[in-house]
Amino acid sequence: ADPAVKDIKRKLERLNSLWGEVQKATQDRSRSLEEALAIAERFWEELQGVMATLRDLQESLATQEPPAVRPEEIQQQQEVLQEIRAEIDQTKPEVEQCRATGQSLMKICGEPDKPEVKKHIEDLDS
Repeated sequence: ADPAVKDIKRKLERLNSLWGEVQKATQDRSRSLEEALAIAERFWEELQGVMATLRDLQESLATQEPPAVRPEEIQQQQEVLQEIRAEIDQTKPEVEQCRATGQSLMKICGEPDKPEVKKHIEDLDS
């Protein structure tokens, strides 16, 4: 066989191989971005919801009157506090879910973005 023909065949095989690699890399990147998008959307949605709930709870606590002087009024205040505590307990699973989603997001996002996600997770704890 002619050396020129062999050379052309080798170059075509190399071209086809490169084409395949580029196609696969593009598909992998697309899958990776789709996964990241789904997790990011879930994280920010969960974070907004949890932060709104926590702000409401904080406001409820901040607007409580100082302890009353009459026992029955103090008991009423204790009941209100118990309701607030119950709401806090109900919020805990949402906070945990948001924290877990944030951890998932940090595993797949780039290094420059990790501190932002980490800060928001830490804000949940403060």
